[in-house]
Amino acid sequence: AAGVEGNTNSLTLNFTGTTAIDGGFAGIANLTSLGAVSLSGNVSTAGDQNYASSVTLIGDATVGSEGTSAFVPNYANPTLAGNLSLGGFARGVTLSSDNRYAFVADGGYGLQIIDVSNVALPGLAGNLDTSGSAKAVTLSADGRYAFVADRNAGLQIIDVSNVATPTPAGSFMTIGDALSVALSSDGEYAFVATDDAAGLQIIDVSNVASPSSVSNFATGADTVDVMLSADGRYAFVAASYAGLQIIDVSNVALPTRTGTFPTTGDAYGVTLSSDGGYAFVAASYAGLQIVDVSNVASPTSAGSYATSDTAYGVTLSSDGGYAFVAIGDGGLQIIDVANVASPTATGIFDTSGFALSVTLSSDGQY
Repeated sequence: AAGVEGNTNSLTLNFTGTTAIDGGFAGIANLTSLGAVSLSGNVSTAGDQNYASSVTLIGDATVGSEGTSAFVPNYANPTLAGNLSLGGFARGVTLSSDNRYAFVADGGYGLQIIDVSNVALPGLAGNLDTSGSAKAVTLSADGRYAFVADRNAGLQIIDVSNVATPTPAGSFMTIGDALSVALSSDGEYAFVATDDAAGLQIIDVSNVASPSSVSNFATGADTVDVMLSADGRYAFVAASYAGLQIIDVSNVALPTRTGTFPTTGDAYGVTLSSDGGYAFVAASYAGLQIVDVSNVASPTSAGSYATSDTAYGVTLSSDGGYAFVAIGDGGLQIIDVANVASPTATGIFDTSGFALSVTLSSDGQY
């Protein structure tokens, strides 16, 4: 597309292949591309620009609008935007819904809350030294409570409504060390992965001041990470040497195993595609493994990628086209998974520390 006169109309592009946009637009209100694009020249619009899939820059490109331009990703060359040294060993991180605060599980230093509204100059907003060693953290839907997997201190629930002075709200002593935590969509239940034979533990947190045990499911191995399906019916569990396990938790009082997949390496982290059809597993020395879970009773291998170092954690871009993998000493590796059967390397960034987990800002820019 080049030299398009829009007469103040909006333009939506939706092609099967990659659309080449060479600039020279005039009179375009809002520009939306639903598929992959390559950009060159000057792409200017009067309104918003939104790119729902991958964007490739050909030479120098200028993207401008009088509205708000969506982030144009360049995942091939990630660069450092900012950093803040903390006292402990940062193991897990989640973001507030407005992307202003990063909540960091900082090992022996507990929960650290970082103001990242200026990514170039992040600063400490508040902290609470938990009684255990903070391994992972997730937030309630309203952002009021942080649920911390605090290893030997179990599950810690922290009121973070005032980020400057977070306070303990409740706790639950898990059987074994708490390593990861996920919440049901209604916030009533916490699903805690533990390193004990108790495996996945389901805790009623409807009363945060007095959480109580509902049930547990023995995975047969250290349960390192857990993620729930969008409908909350299934828990996808990274169970170290026992691979990926899929547990039906529709009846929280009586969870049952639905399916398993024996990953080549130990399963350390798991996330799901937006349609729930694929599980992306950080499988230690075996790298990234992609599992077709459209039939939860019989998951099958869909693809894999041998990361350049041990894979510990994984998350996906909002369009599902890229996997961001924390690879320990190797830092951050970005993998194109648009074709799950044949993923390819896109970019890598040496974090200088030991990368264990990764999360993305809502716009995919950081």
